[in-house]
Amino acid sequence: MDFAKLFKALSHPLRLEVLGLLPEAPTLRSYQSGRTVNEIVEALHGSQPNVSHHLKILREAGLVRQEKVRNCVYNYKDEAALKRARDFLQDL
Repeated sequence: MDFAKLFKALSHPLRLEVLGLLPEAPTLRSYQSGRTVNEIVEALHGSQPNVSHHLKILREAGLVRQEKVRNCVYNYKDEAALKRARDFLQDL
């Protein structure tokens, strides 16, 4: 895991807000609990391109997982990645 990339992704206030809105990824396929980009845009009163950009950064850092169901993409935070980040900081 690239911790520098992960912590850089966490360094933006909007990305922290996005993570706070996302549920933990389900162990079984249960897309009903995920959040679409449009739901996140509505909750943050932001723009779709801006939210999509920040989700991409979070996804590339391994903090967000996505599940596509038909025409919708559902976003979840990756609790395992966040736990590895916490463990990394505790070991410093």
